[in-house]
Amino acid sequence: MCLMSAAPCAQTVWLRTTGKNWVSVNIALWIAQGVLALVYLAAGGLMVVRPREELVASGNFDWMEDSSDAGVKAVGLVVVQIGALRVHLARDERRPLRANVVLLLAAFAAAARFPG
Repeated sequence: MCLMSAAPCAQTVWLRTTGKNWVSVNIALWIAQGVLALVYLAAGGLMVVRPREELVASGNFDWMEDSSDAGVKAVGLVVVQIGALRVHLARDERRPLRANVVLLLAAFAAAARFPG
């Protein structure tokens, strides 16, 4: 929880700021993270709301034409589970690791059916 503290930590040593400057940098980092979250939420929300045919017709999602809805969802789940595994391993959290591995295997099995 380095960014939650008022003092700089090893992860942000490149900033070379302390005290009052660190608080300003910390606020700027939170704002940047909030903006990024909103951008990704808007992009993902657009894909959830717009029909598949409309997304394919836009020309940006040609790969959706050759795949099933279940395959696309499975690939998304695989990406999320890989991220979850990474976070749990980095935080040395072993308890939820088994559930993540099982979900990752289930998502992998579904994603293996993606082309068909």
